[in-house]
Amino acid sequence: MQNNIKNIDIVLLDMMMPELNGLEFLNIVKKNEKLKHVPIIIQSGANHQEIEKALSYGALKCIRKPFNKNELLQCLDEL
Repeated sequence: MQNNIKNIDIVLLDMMMPELNGLEFLNIVKKNEKLKHVPIIIQSGANHQEIEKALSYGALKCIRKPFNKNELLQCLDEL
């Protein structure tokens, strides 16, 4: 993956993952010089506090689960 890092345009991140949660992922990405510029949209069914925390870690937008295609496309257009 190291060779493809420059080709990442955006990340759609689910906050609930099995081995690494979304906040841990955000923390790793935003500390990495090669990745910190990549915009991240989180998708979450979590409470408002968790979403605010993710935004403070560097996520740019949040889409509440369940979301629809039009909501995602609008969010991508905004970024």
